Amino acid sequence: MSFLKNKFKNKDIVFELTRKQIKTQYRDSTFGFIWTILNPLLNMLVMWVVFQNFFGVGDPYYPIYLLTGNIIFAALRSSTTQALGSIVDNRGLLLRTRTDLNVFPLSNVLTSIVNFGFSLIALVPFMIWLSIQQGVNLFSYQLPFILLMLPALLLFEYGLGLFLGVLFVFFRDIKHLYGVFLTLWQYLTPIFYNVKVFKEDDITYKIIQLNPMFHFVNYFRDCVYRGAAGQDLRLNQIAPFIPHFETLGVLYLCAAVSLVVGYGLYFLLRKRIITNI
Repeated sequence: MSFLKNKFKNKDIVFELTRKQIKTQYRDSTFGFIWTILNPLLNMLVMWVVFQNFFGVGDPYYPIYLLTGNIIFAALRSSTTQALGSIVDNRGLLLRTRTDLNVFPLSNVLTSIVNFGFSLIALVPFMIWLSIQQGVNLFSYQLPFILLMLPALLLFEYGLGLFLGVLFVFFRDIKHLYGVFLTLWQYLTPIFYNVKVFKEDDITYKIIQLNPMFHFVNYFRDCVYRGAAGQDLRLNQIAPFIPHFETLGVLYLCAAVSLVVGYGLYFLLRKRIITNI
């Protein structure tokens, strides 16, 4: 309960920090706020040209398979990388005020969720263009159920971001180690490849399934296009319009574990953080 009370008490600070980060992302650019949609749209176009044309991938659904995996992992990368140094970077504010230091990782995560939303907006016209260009429907009727995933994604990123932010106060080399870990994590997540190719290798397949982002990416893809593609679609009898109902439970379990670990480390070390910043 104290966790929720603290978040409610600091909601204005979190809102202002998030708004400031969103506004300053492209503050000095010519197009300004338009880049929040233009940037992911251009990245999608580059990825489509490289993987669909240069690599000769023939599957009409592959561009969306690739982009959906990249969008959600980019949200994780952005939020956790920014949250890692957020406590130390706000040392001056922490020393001058009684602000709870855990609001800084939270504002970074909220910023990434907002950017994730803009990426989704950019994905829609790209999917319309690909649908026309390739002559197939790339839209699933399950698209609105992305909203059910967002709280789990937010809590998962926040728990991890808080853990990294606290750890960075005491061990600054984590910044470099985490960059290497993110690269490994990305390759263990089926963003570019289909995980089914590893089904014959039982150990590798099980390791990939232990990856929380494997489940986030799969659920996200189910919502975006797999209902249209007819791939791996399993409907629950009780809630027939929710894609992979059991996977949604796994997402919230991953979020709960991440939050407990992150907040647990913060609770144990909170009295020593200010003196070590």
